[in-house]
Amino acid sequence: MTHLWTSGAPETDAHVGFRAVVDLPEQRRLVVRFSASWWALLYVDGEPVAEGPPRAPADHPEHVETALDLAPGPHVVAFHVVHPGVPTEQAAVVAPHLWVEVEGHPDLDWRAAPLQAFRPRVRRVNDNLGFVEWCDTRELPEWWTGPGIAADPWAPAVPVPGLPLPTPDTGPPVVLTPLAAVRVAQGECVERLLLPEDDPAATVFARQLTPDGQVPAQGAWARFDLGRVRLGRPCVEISAPPGATVDLLYSEDLVDGRVTPWISMSNGLSANLDHYVAAGGQQRLGPVTPRAGRWIEVHVLAEGSPVHIGQLRFDERSSVPADPVGSLATGSPRLDHIWQVGVDTLRACSEDALVDCPVRERGQWLGDAVVGMEIAAVSHGDLRIVERSLRMAAGCADDEGFVAGQGPGAVRHLASYSALWPGAVLRHAALTGSRKLLGELAPAAARNAAAFCVRLGPRGIEGPLPWPFVDWGADDDGLSISLLALDGLDASARWLREVGHSATAGVGEAAAALRETLTRRASTEPLGYHAASLALRAGVLPASAEPAAVQLVLDHLDSCFPLDATGPRLSSHLATGERFVTPYFLHFSLIESARRGRAHEVLERIEALYGWLLDQGATTWWENFDPRWSRCHQWSGTPTWLLSRMLLGLWVEPDGGLRLEVLAGERTEASGRLPLPGGGVVEVSWRREGTTIRWSARPTGHVELRQGDLVHALEPGAQLNLVLPV
Repeated sequence: MTHLWTSGAPETDAHVGFRAVVDLPEQRRLVVRFSASWWALLYVDGEPVAEGPPRAPADHPEHVETALDLAPGPHVVAFHVVHPGVPTEQAAVVAPHLWVEVEGHPDLDWRAAPLQAFRPRVRRVNDNLGFVEWCDTRELPEWWTGPGIAADPWAPAVPVPGLPLPTPDTGPPVVLTPLAAVRVAQGECVERLLLPEDDPAATVFARQLTPDGQVPAQGAWARFDLGRVRLGRPCVEISAPPGATVDLLYSEDLVDGRVTPWISMSNGLSANLDHYVAAGGQQRLGPVTPRAGRWIEVHVLAEGSPVHIGQLRFDERSSVPADPVGSLATGSPRLDHIWQVGVDTLRACSEDALVDCPVRERGQWLGDAVVGMEIAAVSHGDLRIVERSLRMAAGCADDEGFVAGQGPGAVRHLASYSALWPGAVLRHAALTGSRKLLGELAPAAARNAAAFCVRLGPRGIEGPLPWPFVDWGADDDGLSISLLALDGLDASARWLREVGHSATAGVGEAAAALRETLTRRASTEPLGYHAASLALRAGVLPASAEPAAVQLVLDHLDSCFPLDATGPRLSSHLATGERFVTPYFLHFSLIESARRGRAHEVLERIEALYGWLLDQGATTWWENFDPRWSRCHQWSGTPTWLLSRMLLGLWVEPDGGLRLEVLAGERTEASGRLPLPGGGVVEVSWRREGTTIRWSARPTGHVELRQGDLVHALEPGAQLNLVLPV
């Protein structure tokens, strides 16, 4: 099947309809495969049934596949394709097209036309995303997604030559879960700022939702709560006269009790909304492309005419199931709540890719995958979404070999993420029991390592680097990026050695030289929070110096907001200083203290830091300990994986084996389930009795559990009972 488009569509922000009639002599299952230049919504007989495609590099597109069980008779298969024509975080700009294949019906007569009801280029949601929808539904042909006409007035679709054929989707299936949003407020409204085309976001926010009588009420509004930040497609039922205007506004939080249609830290104008003109009567309205937020307001303006706002349905989009495989009960309701919010945040940020925040960017960042992989490993056990991220990072490497920190839409390179990537690929192999990425991506690993090796100097990694991001708020200490590079070179050497790559010796020698340099520097130079955490992680400190480094890390946390209420706020991504702590870097710092006998202090700080977020009303984890950042960032979910590993005591070793080490602090009990590498789960429970812990485990798969020099071999269903010293 060739790629298709139509004539007369705008070059940017195009909405195009495609339709074909399938006349079946008998009941039959059809398999539909489709891809597009960005977004396509598949309808069958007027009902939406699938959407996509998944993000992928422009030269290696992927397609969605869905099966349809259809009764005898004629059916209309239709697509609504949205082509932004501008680069977004999700996709680069390619030629506008729809690619579709219907198994068993290769010669369908595809007809297409621009959907002139959509006004193009009114305003982008923000510079990371596409455009708002601005649609006069009176101009939409009622028949185009369903049967009902004898002859199709649309012209045949036009072939688009020279584009690569898409391959099957490599990620987990994205599921749409319908939710009924909760109506929390409603009333009448008055227009107060008459500039809808100049600044639609300002216009809708300026509306008076409690009319004072100076201007007669012009319509109605309703506010809905989704319970937490979610990504998906809202659809509201309205009853209004023809020509009534309907606005849907989305936000992560409320400002002065209202939905704010601006997205914080967008680095430019934003308008998190969609606008429609009603056709009249009962109607369901909502965007074709996904939107994100927790709160949704619906405004309907029809001066002098009655309007009604009915139920708002939200089809949540996620590739992570609502019910996790893993679980954890700590005996502390606060810690249990913290664990669950991390799972909810992961779900909110998991679609065709593991994204940083669903509202502001929907970008696939490698740093998010490093953290999210550990969360998914203890909650769901399915790491295909992380595999996608690791593979695409390699596919978007720069000319020097640095793998990409973000892609495949907007491609950005970060030296720190390039350094974390080899360890992440090895960790993926350990957590899944699959070594296929190690062979597939070895050439990329060698090039990525070489990009660091050529920068090896007398003080570590020197010379110009792609963005050497370590943490928000972090001053450049000159040491942290070299410690991250050491992690990457060590991991690269192990990886290349395993697959027998010719670059193994050179990378190993560079790693050894860098380790010698950083061991000297870490022992003689003053360390800050980030360098101390990474030095502990890299093992470059003498044993005698490690306790002081651990204490430095814990003291730093205590000196920062929110543990120290007088500490400075990290109010901007441009701010730097010595007294900032972020949820992201806790992934690197907390585990090192826990492993060195300070588990109790680590658990205390998890409860205090994340308890503060809960007290602020967080239902998904914020990007930082400040409400002005993203309210949904899965890289902030370190407590979920760390609590599961520490309190259940099962750690996945580099070879995929399990090691037993309970880091309970002063906790007296815990129980839960952990997914196993390669499939299955293990149920764990324990209780403290005096100076011992009575620990038991029962797996559903074969397990070899290492306890010091002992190895316990467990068959499925067998129970292991141990008495462990505290």
